[in-house]
Amino acid sequence: MSQIQEQVIIYDLQLKQVARLENAFDISYDLRMNQAAAAQFSLPASDEKNRFCQGGYYAEIFDNGQRIDLFKITIPI
Repeated sequence: MSQIQEQVIIYDLQLKQVARLENAFDISYDLRMNQAAAAQFSLPASDEKNRFCQGGYYAEIFDNGQRIDLFKITIPI
């Protein structure tokens, strides 16, 4: 039996875990040397956890069970 690894975990402003995004898809990240890292992901519009993806909150990204980094969520204007 294989164990499912979380891919995106959301934390609030106090770094308290508030959601695990089981339905996240199109997850990507860009770790550049000497530059700010960036990540993005999508959620279905009907996913009730969309409300946790607020500007200023944090998203912890995992790739194949390995922690990539903690990213601050920004909302494009």
